[in-house]
Amino acid sequence: MDVLKTLAEKYDVMHVLCEGGGQLAAGLVEGGLVDEFAFFVAPKLMGTDGLPNFGKTGGLISDVENVKFKSVEQLGADVLLRAVSRQHDF
Repeated sequence: MDVLKTLAEKYDVMHVLCEGGGQLAAGLVEGGLVDEFAFFVAPKLMGTDGLPNFGKTGGLISDVENVKFKSVEQLGADVLLRAVSRQHDF
């Protein structure tokens, strides 16, 4: 995380978008380095460690099944995304 301090101090970089998994996110939060969160939800069925879920193998996002979002609903402080498999698109 020292690289973020270096970017700020040496190059006057004040905003960095960090895209990664749970370990990177946890490290940034624990280091007090997060000003704002942006959560993106892609219509892909993925499992842990970025590997496909539901018994599939492989690792490229282009090989992972797409789903279709049917609705988005705010439930209190949470958001419920409903999706269906493209092959079962009703």
